[in-house]
Amino acid sequence: MIKHIPNFSQLLAIILVKLSVISSLTITEKARASENFSIAKSPQNLLFKYSEIAEKSQFNQPFVLAQSYKVGDYVEVLWEGNWYLGKILEINNNQYCITYPTYDNSWDECINSDRIRPLESKNSTEERLRRNQYVEVLWQNQWYLAKIFENKNNQYCITYVGYDRSWDECIDRVRIRIADPRKVDAERLRLEGYRRNTNTNIEPNNSDFSQTDNNYQINEYVEVLWNEQWYLAQIFEIENNQYCITYVGYDRSEDECVDSDRLREVDSRKAEAERLRLEADNLVSYAHEYQKGLETAKKSLRIYQEIGDISGQVQVLSSVGWAYYWLNDYVNAIDYYQQSLKLAEEIDDFYAATARLYDISQPYLYLGDYDKSLEYQKQYLDRGKKMNDSDIQGRALEGIGNIYYFQKNYKKAIKYYEKSAAMGRKAFYVGGVYTALGKHNEAIEFFEDIATKTNDIYTKSASLNQLGQNYLTLEKYDKAINYFQEQLAISQEIKEIYGESEAFKSLGIAYLAKGDLKQAEKNLRAAIKVKESIREKIGSNDSLKVSLFETHVDTYSKLQKVLIKQNKIKDALEISERGRARAFVELLFDRLSSEAITKANIQPPTFKQIQKIAAQQAATIVEYSIIEDQLYIWVVQPKGEIEFRQIEFKSVLENQTLTDLVIDARKALLVKPYQPQAQLKKLYELLIEPIADILPSNPEERVIFIPQRELFLIPFVALMDNQEKYLIEKHTILTAPAIQILELTHKQRVENKKASPQNDLIIGLPRNENQSDLVIGNPSMPKLNEKPLDPLVGAETEAKQIANFLETQAVIGNIATESLVKKQIENARVIHVATHGLLTDITGLGSPGALAFTPDQNNDGFLTYYEILELNLNAELVVLSACDTGRGKITGDGVIGLSRSFLAAGAPSIVVSLWKVPDDATQSLMVEFYRQLNVTGNKAEALRKAMLTTLKKFPEVKNWAAFTLTGEAN
Repeated sequence: MIKHIPNFSQLLAIILVKLSVISSLTITEKARASENFSIAKSPQNLLFKYSEIAEKSQFNQPFVLAQSYKVGDYVEVLWEGNWYLGKILEINNNQYCITYPTYDNSWDECINSDRIRPLESKNSTEERLRRNQYVEVLWQNQWYLAKIFENKNNQYCITYVGYDRSWDECIDRVRIRIADPRKVDAERLRLEGYRRNTNTNIEPNNSDFSQTDNNYQINEYVEVLWNEQWYLAQIFEIENNQYCITYVGYDRSEDECVDSDRLREVDSRKAEAERLRLEADNLVSYAHEYQKGLETAKKSLRIYQEIGDISGQVQVLSSVGWAYYWLNDYVNAIDYYQQSLKLAEEIDDFYAATARLYDISQPYLYLGDYDKSLEYQKQYLDRGKKMNDSDIQGRALEGIGNIYYFQKNYKKAIKYYEKSAAMGRKAFYVGGVYTALGKHNEAIEFFEDIATKTNDIYTKSASLNQLGQNYLTLEKYDKAINYFQEQLAISQEIKEIYGESEAFKSLGIAYLAKGDLKQAEKNLRAAIKVKESIREKIGSNDSLKVSLFETHVDTYSKLQKVLIKQNKIKDALEISERGRARAFVELLFDRLSSEAITKANIQPPTFKQIQKIAAQQAATIVEYSIIEDQLYIWVVQPKGEIEFRQIEFKSVLENQTLTDLVIDARKALLVKPYQPQAQLKKLYELLIEPIADILPSNPEERVIFIPQRELFLIPFVALMDNQEKYLIEKHTILTAPAIQILELTHKQRVENKKASPQNDLIIGLPRNENQSDLVIGNPSMPKLNEKPLDPLVGAETEAKQIANFLETQAVIGNIATESLVKKQIENARVIHVATHGLLTDITGLGSPGALAFTPDQNNDGFLTYYEILELNLNAELVVLSACDTGRGKITGDGVIGLSRSFLAAGAPSIVVSLWKVPDDATQSLMVEFYRQLNVTGNKAEALRKAMLTTLKKFPEVKNWAAFTLTGEAN
């Protein structure tokens, strides 16, 4: 039986964070996104439900209390420093059981007399009130203008001015006070002002709000005042001196009949634009017709742009983003949200701008760009604090908690959920945290309650998935599968493809745990197909492709496991390739393709294509895949034969993890006393010994290693067997992030040679007349954090030696400006850089890596990852003889750093370092490398011989093993 290790579905967060966007919107936007078009009827300053009223005492006679209150009395009750209107229901156990008349009865409680005081209010006067009189009504501790329309059963039935009739209620006199005539007149003037702003006539002496003019006709579009905002509506009937209207974009339950004082005229084109916008929102939120909703929203946008209505554009740009959002086209969603934000700020619409900050954070969350998502949530939180808006603050705190939940940092997630709860929010994710912490019974109870009670289909879908996850962990596979299938049906019905992909993935994992491998394979392949359809919508944004892929890596790993269990070795290798370096592959295709990239030419390689790549490279290819507690190794020979090995980590590492072993090895290499032998032997035992019998016996035959995760940090050349012989002594070694990358770097070299037919790397042959070699060493260093980087005297010496060998002039000191480098680098045959290499993301754009050059008038002196990507290189070889240039951010797409950027910019081969190498050893190794290159014309062979020569002179591993060659050997 397979023990299911919880890998909690992100569907819970995906669907519910999408739903939480609803709360960040205006009332119009809320309604379009499944919020009720109504005033919230629960007190916003109450965070907890009070205890139920105490059970009735067995004694009928109450105790005598400190104050002689009786049942039915109105009193004032102290709660959190404020006094609220209360009414005594009964007296039990020496306590008064009261109800808050302006809140629902869920807030009833039994309290001691010290929290009660007599009601001292003029509202209790016996003065009778008349029909049609304007009064003020107490509701949730605030006074609202209302109008009495009936007296019955000793109560006054009132309607709230400016709100629809659904809020009508009949109340006791105690909740009513006579409205100041000046306030009534001020309200009339306020409404008159709204009308005048739209050039609509109104009777100047209309102090009675019930008067109706006859300017409006049936079927005419108008704007209706509701809760101090204007909403588009259509008149469907005129009766009893009132206009009966239906709100455009809302269901008929919101229909009402209103006086003319709540109406104003609306421009016909604006009415059409608003109608289209609301129709679009309705199509997206309720009909789940996302594409149709998008097209409708864009029609609305065109009209708003034509009539120059900026406020309308702010709203409809958000609607377009909303449609893209549900189409899982997150890049376009961000773009339109950003446009809405920019316009909102231009017209000082602070609320809309604030709402867009929350909106923008959500697509970044699904794309796996957690830093960006967090940045916008923090801005949203700051705005909420400035506005003193507890609702915004609570939502922002919940959003930050969601980000940490996605990252499986449950401790931080809970911290922010608790802060959010203190602001009146109840995080759905608490149930997910129960799951993450292994409290499966509590989680099941939590989600079953939601799944059975909710009317929201998205919430139900997410709850079903989480129920399945918990039952899966409890090894109740059939029950888990039933929940996942139910969730899949919902996701497909509403065309929510992210939920669909998660449902397929969950089913695949459940069937794997159950032992049904065919069903597991079927569902995991379906999950990958759907997930990749999301990736296709990102376009050319490399960093977002990388971050999104990180959220999908586990699906590829699970499918490899299923295929290996079925002994489908070749199929598993194809999935291993499909699950790595996809964004990198597309970067290289983009450069190589003269036409637009098509889906066909960037497909992952089949096994036959992998065989062709091995033959073209004339190399043995070794691909590693880390799958939970196992290591998979495929070995593909130049003639196409394939072998597979599978190793249990614990059989070699015992109680140590692979990550710990890699960290220990690097420490042993770089920290005195240098004693890395034990770690290098352990790595050899794990990575090489299982395949040693099928590696080539001729040391000049090439072996190309395809690492994964922390294996990118390993110096394969220095791995040591039991006879203390280094791997470089047995084999000529290269590395690559994926097999398909090898095919593309080969094509890149062919393209470069077409552009420069005389360009041969062998030094003795002539260079192309338009090319030269660019050798840079020890520039005048730029400042980092206000301090100049240390000079590199050894790098200057190295550059001069290499330049002399290449018969060119070294670019050093003040001459080595960033501007000069950018000017000369695109036409260089060999690019050799000896300077500082930085691992930090100094641009804040999410990709680490920069090279230091001399600052100048136009440049800061740091050639960054993204600046390198913009270059158009035609070089044969790039050598980065600098600290840690082979390192970077390790992802499912490989190492995001300098080596990736140079290869993507057009270099077919690059030599980089895995750590900082001492100057003397580096100079010796590099000079020998170029000397051997002049002899052999083969980069891999030249690097091997240079390492062996340096090994004799500087035997410690740190001196000679740091450099690695990626890409083309020839």
